[in-house]
Amino acid sequence: KIQSKDENALVPFSQFYDTVHTFLESPIRRVIDRCQNAADKHDGLEQRDVSVLKLLYLIRYIDDFKANIDNIAILMIDDIRTDKITLRREVAESLERLERQNYVARNVGEYSFLTDEEQDIAIDIRNTSVDSATIVQSIGLTIFNDIYPSKKFKYNKTYDFAYDQYIDETLIGAATGDVRLRFVTVVSDYYGAPDAKLIMDSQVNHEAIVLLSNDTQYFEELETAAKIRKYIKQKNVSQLSESIQDIIRKRQSQALALEGSAKTQIEKAIVGGTFYIGGEKVELKYGAVKEKLDEALKQLVDSVYTKLNLINTFCMSDADVLTILNSEPQLGGLAGMGSNNEYALNEISQWLEERHMSHVPVSMGDLQRRYQAIPYGWKEIDIAALVARLIVAQKIEIRYGGTVIGKDDKNLVRYLRIRSEIDKESVSRRIAPSEADMKNTVK
Repeated sequence: KIQSKDENALVPFSQFYDTVHTFLESPIRRVIDRCQNAADKHDGLEQRDVSVLKLLYLIRYIDDFKANIDNIAILMIDDIRTDKITLRREVAESLERLERQNYVARNVGEYSFLTDEEQDIAIDIRNTSVDSATIVQSIGLTIFNDIYPSKKFKYNKTYDFAYDQYIDETLIGAATGDVRLRFVTVVSDYYGAPDAKLIMDSQVNHEAIVLLSNDTQYFEELETAAKIRKYIKQKNVSQLSESIQDIIRKRQSQALALEGSAKTQIEKAIVGGTFYIGGEKVELKYGAVKEKLDEALKQLVDSVYTKLNLINTFCMSDADVLTILNSEPQLGGLAGMGSNNEYALNEISQWLEERHMSHVPVSMGDLQRRYQAIPYGWKEIDIAALVARLIVAQKIEIRYGGTVIGKDDKNLVRYLRIRSEIDKESVSRRIAPSEADMKNTVK
């Protein structure tokens, strides 16, 4: 076949099939012949596809050879002047056609020749239906259980924030925080949304949205794995022939490999994804998957908890709150500089004044929930410490069961902090006696 060619000619490996064709079992020859007939009739296949299929059969039992596109293309070279880029594209197109017609199977980037029995099973697996919602759920669990498993984002040494975990429109686990981390897959209607909507939603919902890159095949790999597992589950495998059982065992291994590969592909899709954070489209240029997600959540916290930094002096335990209650009123340092939580103290004091003027009752629970939420994000112990300072300064008073609680009451710290207690106390502005009242008292 190459005797009429010049000195640049090479023998493509697929031509060696013709030398062994007559010695092969009829099921193998039948597959090749059927492929040849389809190519001759231009029935979804081309002549090059037959050569690729012959090659795949010849390397079928070579265990240490990776039958990926690059290696197959090398074995298909028939001239030292061949344009390898063009050849690689042509081989990829051939493999795609052969896979579509069920002559070959693809497993994590490698291709294999299919016998008649294997083709029958491949067709059955391909025709097995799986719910896309199941695949999406699997992607979500892979991300939030394996790739980015932390349930709280550690913002710094003082703060960590719980965040709600979303995949497309589905919440993974329970809602735990005021902010969200959402991943959007290629099958979501949300994926094709314009930038303006994603920007707006990331602001309104206080979320970081990661539009997964569509340059990887994570969804297809998980879908194939799910189809394989569902197909096998529907079969009474022990009652099948040994040859079919062997094919099913290989398919089980394929499903496991696909799931492992999909995790890697999802990581790449995150790194190459598009980020919308707190009302902005953000380009995160560098970093692996964890570093990028950490940075996304950091920027989200910065954009959402805009008054977080009003707290600059922190309490660590009940003992710190008791120290405040047993001390003289604390000075805020240089007035107007915000040191020693000056601005945070003013925030609470002014809000309580507004509630008082509006005749709206306030419980310690109301106060804790308000200042732990957006835009504050303060720790409950620091909120309790601020209230303790206002008590000592005689600007507010705490009532429990209608009785004013003094700053030396042994239960006061519990009333300021314990979840089962904070809704039982009222917090109100302390009204200083008027000058006339004081004169009358003296008389």
